[in-house]
Amino acid sequence: MTEYLFRALFDQLAEPRIILKPDHPTFTVVSINSAYEQATGYKEEQLKGRSVWDFFKADAAGSFSAEKLKQGLEDVLRHSAEIKLPIFRFDLMGGAGSSPRWWQVELYPIIDENNSIVYITCTTHNVTIHVEDQANILESRRNEAAMLIQQQQSEKELQVSEHALRVTQDELSSERSETENKITRRTKELSDSEYRLNRIIANTPTGLCILKGDDLTIEIINQSLLKLWGRVENDVMGKSILTAVPEFEGQPFVKRAKQVLGNGNQVTSLEEAVLIIKENGKQETRFADFSYDPLFDVNDKVESVLITVNDVTEIVKAKQLLQHQQEELETTNEELTAANEELQSMNEELHATNEQLAEVNQLLEEEREKNSD
Repeated sequence: MTEYLFRALFDQLAEPRIILKPDHPTFTVVSINSAYEQATGYKEEQLKGRSVWDFFKADAAGSFSAEKLKQGLEDVLRHSAEIKLPIFRFDLMGGAGSSPRWWQVELYPIIDENNSIVYITCTTHNVTIHVEDQANILESRRNEAAMLIQQQQSEKELQVSEHALRVTQDELSSERSETENKITRRTKELSDSEYRLNRIIANTPTGLCILKGDDLTIEIINQSLLKLWGRVENDVMGKSILTAVPEFEGQPFVKRAKQVLGNGNQVTSLEEAVLIIKENGKQETRFADFSYDPLFDVNDKVESVLITVNDVTEIVKAKQLLQHQQEELETTNEELTAANEELQSMNEELHATNEQLAEVNQLLEEEREKNSD
C-alpha cells in the first residue's frame, strides 16, 4: 500500500523528477516519474537500476554539462544541501535525429533519521523555450532591419544593391552566429556565477540573508541563519521577514534593515540580543554580531540589504559569567577587608588589655615584696 501510494503521488508531480541512490560514483537510478518520461522520452524500465552516466553522456550533454552534474552530485553528498545546477544543453534523440534541449536541474538530498543521505532527487526544468526565445527575438529584429532596407531602395537602385544586400546578409549571418555564441557564453557565465554564489552562501558558517523591497522579502538565506532562527528554507523563502519570523516585530533587526534601505549606509551592531521562538513554542534569547550592507541596482538605488549574522551567544554568556564571578569576588574582598579591620581593632583592644594586666601584675608583685619585708 505504501509503495502504491508513493507511486501515485510521485507520478502526479508536475515537474520531471528522477530518484538516485547516493552510491558515488555510480549514482544508480531508483525511479522516474511520468512527467520525466514525457519530457525526455525515456521509460522507467530503460533507466531503473542503471547508472545515471549510462544515458547522461558527454556526446548528448557536452563535457561541460556532464562535469557540472558530477560536481553537483558530489556537492550534495559533501554538504547535505540542495544544489541548483547551471543551465546546460542535453539533446534528446528523436525520429529525425537529435532535438536540441536546454535544462536546469535541482538536486535535493533525502535524509533519514540518522542524518544520512539515502536518496538524491533530481528535479528537471525544461528551459529550452527561454533560450530559443532570445535567439528568435534577435532574428526577428534582423529581419525587420533587412525589410526596412529593401523598402527604402528604389527600383533603379535595387539591381545595383543586390550584391550589397547579399554581402549584408552574409554579415548578418556571421553576426548571428557570433551573437549566438555570445549568448551561449553569457548564459554559461551567468549560470556559473549564480552557482558559485549559491555554493559560497550555502557553505559559509556565518549566517547570511538578503532582504529585498520595503516589506523586506527574503530573497536568499543560508543554512547557518536558518538554524539560528529555528526555521526551514521552504517556510521562509519569498516571504516578508515579519511573516517568516513574526517575533522580530519590535526588535532592532527590522528597524535597522529598513534604515539601510532608506539611507544606503552600512550599519553594524555587536552582541545584540535577539528573541527567537522555536517550533515547540519555547523562547530563546541569542546574542549576535550584525552587519547590514546595502546592495545597489544599476541606477545606484538601494534595492536590497545583505545581512551578516555571527552568533556570539556563548562568548556573551562567558563574559556575563566572568563579570558575575568578578562581582562576587569584589563582594568577598570587601567582606574580608571589613573582617580584617574588625580583627585589627580586636587585636588593638587585646593589646591594651594585656598592658593593663601587666601593670596589675607588677603592682601585685610589688605588694607581695612589701608584705614579705
